[in-house]
Amino acid sequence: MSVRLLDRSQAMERTSPRRWRLRPGGAPPPPTAPPEQKERMRVARPSSVASSVLTFSISGVAALAVVGVVAVVALRNVGTSQAIQEATDVTEVVARVAIAPQLTDEVVAGDPEAIAGLDRLVKEKVLNSKIVRVKVWNRDGRILYSDEARLIGQTYPLDTEKASAFAGPSSADVSDLSGPENVYEPHGQELFEVYAPIRSVSNEPLLFEAYLTGTSIDSSARRTWLAFIPAVVLGLVVLELIQVPLAWSMARRIAKTQKERELLLTRAIEASDEERRRIAAGIHDGVVQDLVGLSFSLTAVGNRLDAEEQSDARSSVMQAAANTRNNIRQLRQLLVDIYPPSVHGAGLAAALSDLLSPLQAKGIAAYLDLPRGASFSPGVEALIFRVARESLQNVARHAEASRVELRLAMESSRIVLTVDDNGKGFVPADGKSRLDDGHFGLRLLRDMVAHAGGTFAVYSEPGRGTRVRLEVKTS
Repeated sequence: MSVRLLDRSQAMERTSPRRWRLRPGGAPPPPTAPPEQKERMRVARPSSVASSVLTFSISGVAALAVVGVVAVVALRNVGTSQAIQEATDVTEVVARVAIAPQLTDEVVAGDPEAIAGLDRLVKEKVLNSKIVRVKVWNRDGRILYSDEARLIGQTYPLDTEKASAFAGPSSADVSDLSGPENVYEPHGQELFEVYAPIRSVSNEPLLFEAYLTGTSIDSSARRTWLAFIPAVVLGLVVLELIQVPLAWSMARRIAKTQKERELLLTRAIEASDEERRRIAAGIHDGVVQDLVGLSFSLTAVGNRLDAEEQSDARSSVMQAAANTRNNIRQLRQLLVDIYPPSVHGAGLAAALSDLLSPLQAKGIAAYLDLPRGASFSPGVEALIFRVARESLQNVARHAEASRVELRLAMESSRIVLTVDDNGKGFVPADGKSRLDDGHFGLRLLRDMVAHAGGTFAVYSEPGRGTRVRLEVKTS
C-alpha cells in the first residue's frame, strides 16, 4: 500500500495513524522518467585511518615495485654497457701490449716461422675462456694472422664497420656469424667482435679483431648490476617505511578534521532547528494568539450589532473577523514551513505530507508514495525529512514546476528517496550555485548523507526537470 497526496480536488482520508485511502477520482500519472543525467554527485562515507593507510601502503608498494623493475632494467643496461666497455678496454690493451710488438715485417709478409711464433704467444697468453678467436687484418682485407690457421692469407671485402675501425677508436658489436670470414666459427652461441686499431713494427696500420663469448659479457654485466641491487632494494624499503608513519599521521589529522567538521555540521543543524523552533513558538504564542482573540472579539461585536440599523458596520466587522481568521490560517501554514511537526511524533508520512501542502497551495500537483509499514531509525527518518524538505523548498523557489513527486522505496536493506519535478531544470555549469541555495543548502545535505554512510545524487537537464535521489541504510 502507498500514500498518495494529490491536489485539492482529490483529497485523502486517513483511516488509521499509518494508513491512507484515496477518494474516488484516481491519481495523476507520476512524473516522466528521470531526466538525462547532467550533474551527479556521489558522496561516500570517509574511510577509516587504518583502511586509508593500508590503501596508501598497497599503492606505495605497487609504485615502488614499478620503480624497482625500472631500476633493475636500467641497471642491467648499464651493466651490459659497462661489460662491453670493459671488454673493449681489455682487447685494446692486449692488442697494443701483446700483439703489436710481434707484428714484424716477417709476420706481415707471411713468413711461416714468424707466424708460428706469434701463434704460440696468442694461444699461451691471449686466448682464454673469454677471448676465443683473434684476427689481424690489413687495409686490403687480407687476414695476416688468426689462431684459425685456415684463415691466414685469405682476403675478404671489408665492411663499413671494419674499414672505419682502422681509424679508431676501438669498438665492439655482436658478431655476424653468417659472414664468409666467420665460416669456421662455432654456430649456436653469441659472439662479440671487438676491433682495436694497431700498427706493425714498421708502422703499417693494421686492425686487431678479438671474438669474445656472449656469456662472458653477460656474466660481467650481471656482476655489475647485481652489486647495486641490495642498495636499490634497501633504499626502496626504507622509503616505504618512512612513508607509512607519515601517511598514518596525515590520515589521523584528516580524520580528526573530518570529525570536527561533522561536529560543526551537527551543531549548525541543531542550532538552526532550535532557532526555527524559537521563532515558531514566538509566533504561535504571541501574534497567533492575539489574532485569535481579536477574531473572537470581532465576531462577538458583529453579532451584537443590530442587523437592520447597523448593517454596514456589522458587515465591516464580520469581514474584519473573516480576514483575521484567514491571516491566522496563513500564519499557521507559515509555522509549518518554519518548523514542521515532529517527524517522530506525527510520523514520517504526516511530516512529508505537511511538506507538500505549501506546494498544493501554490497550485502544484503533489504526489506522495510511501511503502506500507515502513519503519526506520530516528536518524534515518530525520535525514529523509531534511533531504525532502530542502528538495521541495528548491522546487518551490526555482523549479517553476506544475507537478512534483516524492517517493520512498525499499531496495534490499536500503531506503531510496526520490524527489522529481517537471520544472525548468538547470544546466550543469550553474548547477553548483543552484544546489547551494537555500537555508541549509544541498551542500550540507551531502555532508549529512556522507556521515550517514549513504549516497546523494542530483540529476537535471534544462526543460526536463530535476531529480534528487537519496540512498541510505534503513538503520
